[in-house]
Amino acid sequence: MFRFLADENFNNEILCGIQRRIADVSVVGVQDTELQGKPDDDVLSWAAEQGYIVLTHDVNPLRTSLNP
Repeated sequence: MFRFLADENFNNEILCGIQRRIADVSVVGVQDTELQGKPDDDVLSWAAEQGYIVLTHDVNPLRTSLNP
């Protein structure tokens, strides 16, 4: 099963497309968790601990988080 965590700014149309095309998928929005408004480092840590792949349109903040 694919497990995706969609960042707050992620395009909802893309999420709907993923869910239509992949039968075995779980998509959770950051806004549906305690992570809403939290820094990217917290989002990444939570996703890693819970086994989620992060979907985001932000490039620079995630690169900074991954490459201190």
